[in-house]
Amino acid sequence: MLTSMISFTSYTIIPDLKLILVNCQGTITFKDLIQLNLRFIADKLYDSSFDVLMDFRDSTALAFKLDVAEFFDFFKKTISLSQRVRNGILYNTPNQKFIISVYKPTASLMKVDVEAFREINECLVWMQFSSNEQVTIKEALDSIKNKSSN
Repeated sequence: MLTSMISFTSYTIIPDLKLILVNCQGTITFKDLIQLNLRFIADKLYDSSFDVLMDFRDSTALAFKLDVAEFFDFFKKTISLSQRVRNGILYNTPNQKFIISVYKPTASLMKVDVEAFREINECLVWMQFSSNEQVTIKEALDSIKNKSSN
């Protein structure tokens, strides 16, 4: 059973770039990620074909194998992807990388290409954003981080 811990996730959707930016802080569980996806779906700017960039660098990931299965069960029932999307994940601890490695194989089966990066520049290149788009994305990520720390 998934339980929520003290956590904070903020996001912004950039329709022109077909991108959802997410900032995670505190202890993040798969239940938090389910709640986050429900917030996306309710957002009028949401489009399931948008790529997602998730920044976990200010968080601690907490998960068990059962949590991953429950998350993907939710995902299959709730989100319909007509095309493959990219999910770039920023991390900076072995714990975060381990959780991503558990998530990655199943995500691929559901039309989500997942890669983990320590550096945002590498992530944005992998996600195929131009130099100008990268500047916009970095500014937007800084903005949501600053809002969440206030």
